[in-house]
Amino acid sequence: MTPWRIVVLLIATGVVCAFQVGKVPGVLPMLRSDLGLTLFGASWIISMLNVIGGVAGVLMGVFADRIGYRRLIVGGMSLITLGCLAGGLTSDVSVFFLSRFLEGIGFFFTILSVPSLITRIAAPRHLRLILGFWGTYMPSGITVMLLLSPVLVNRFGWRGLWFFNGLVCLIILVMIFFATLHLPKAEKKTISAAVNLLGNLKTILLSPGPVLLGICFFCYAGQWMALMSFLPTLFMEEVGMGEAGAALWTALAVMVNIPGNITGGILAQRNVPRWLVLSCVFVIVAAATFGIYSPAVPLSLRILLCLCFSLVGGLIPGTLLAAVPFHAPGPAYIGAANGLLMQGSNLGTLLMAPTLAAVVGLFGGWHGAPWMFVVAGLVGVSAAAGIGWIEKAARR
Repeated sequence: MTPWRIVVLLIATGVVCAFQVGKVPGVLPMLRSDLGLTLFGASWIISMLNVIGGVAGVLMGVFADRIGYRRLIVGGMSLITLGCLAGGLTSDVSVFFLSRFLEGIGFFFTILSVPSLITRIAAPRHLRLILGFWGTYMPSGITVMLLLSPVLVNRFGWRGLWFFNGLVCLIILVMIFFATLHLPKAEKKTISAAVNLLGNLKTILLSPGPVLLGICFFCYAGQWMALMSFLPTLFMEEVGMGEAGAALWTALAVMVNIPGNITGGILAQRNVPRWLVLSCVFVIVAAATFGIYSPAVPLSLRILLCLCFSLVGGLIPGTLLAAVPFHAPGPAYIGAANGLLMQGSNLGTLLMAPTLAAVVGLFGGWHGAPWMFVVAGLVGVSAAAGIGWIEKAARR
């Protein structure tokens, strides 16, 4: 029997984690001005949240299998709370980046552990659909925060925005602590079962399925976050749009990612071939960027292409998350497989936003940006083909 109250609260926890991503794009020009940062330097405010996940995701996934997913969720939300408060209080650039790093550790602990815990407690018949909904945590949280940011910043400044997030994280931390306190003992024992850390790490890294899933998430998450993070800047600097308008259109572009995520879960539930879904999406989103970044394309069409990019791209997270139980070497490796998947996501987010900023600087404008998306798309299609081959062989 699926404990729906806990499942809904776990998904809400992910949404609150995504607030920490969504609070940055709308105030990025303000942060650049206050902290004296270039576009490339400011890109690391976005990417700093993903350092831990990008560097040690699979290792932390194996670690989570050992110490327990609930403990990591509670610990992760505590770290995010502290990071928000520290960032809001400091005037020092180095301390600010350190606070974002602290948020990043908590962020990764939480988003790694939530789907692993869901996999343990949800009924098998509901799992793929629930993981599809879980995949909406990022666009949902970013959308809410993009819409709230202008209101909060106009009234309290960007520091008030940081304090607000700290308060929300503290509230969700208390709720998740008490809601999961009385999980059945059998579940707790399963979640906390001792495993061989180095042995599990070796096993998961030598498993082609989880590795290819991680590569796909690297390509998708990096592309999507790079586009969405700089979209307000693109609209304001190149199109001359105001802050409120840029934030609103970016929020809409992020929002349409949500039905895409849910659709990805539904397609997985109906056993639509994963490789086909992934390949088609990578081709479509790469092609869309040639219009998004072209100054010759009318603004209305560029916005429409942004919406298409995000909507279609949203099929990928639900597809990949539903694939983890299938490709994991066994139940004891679910956390490790999710860790590898999240490492791909975090590494893509960590690297592609600065890469996009560097490409824009190299080409002297946004018109050169699509080539980064093309390269990532080709890698993604290749990984999707590998996933298709593995799944076809497994069915023989």
